[in-house]
Amino acid sequence: MYKNKFTPLEETYIQIENTGIFIVETALPVEVDGRCARAIDEYDDEEILVMQINKNISSDRKKRQVGWHEWEHCIYSTGDMRDLNDDSNRWFETRIKHREYEDLVSLDSLIIGAQDPFITCICELAEWLYIPDEFLCEALKFYDIKLGPIYKYKDFIIRFNPLNVCIRSEIAAD
Repeated sequence: MYKNKFTPLEETYIQIENTGIFIVETALPVEVDGRCARAIDEYDDEEILVMQINKNISSDRKKRQVGWHEWEHCIYSTGDMRDLNDDSNRWFETRIKHREYEDLVSLDSLIIGAQDPFITCICELAEWLYIPDEFLCEALKFYDIKLGPIYKYKDFIIRFNPLNVCIRSEIAAD
């Protein structure tokens, strides 16, 4: 099914691990999808970053999205981010979510996916991007708010709700 020898989840894990972060799928409380923590390597007493992904998440697409989210946490935030009543934590969480949308649902990937004749609905586009359907819908809302309902990008016009991509020359010809 995949052109590469790895699934998109495995490719994401490899990309993260290549930055020196260890990934462990482990049992976490139901309300926790993942977390990033510092630990001490018992062999050389060096501090390491360990990303924990809840092994009870049933979808590999969701695990990929959670892994990416936690990777953003490892890179851009420090300390305990669980208290979202704290303004600083809320700001970081929002910024990380925005970066996650931009990384996993880039405008280029939206254009390619929306023009693929075999992708006929949002669910199929989410599957092609290897992300959960609801995450794609959140990303489209994010772009709609950030860029406006219709956005000119490269040689394309993108409408986010409902998703539609047109080549600018086709619009000019009409």
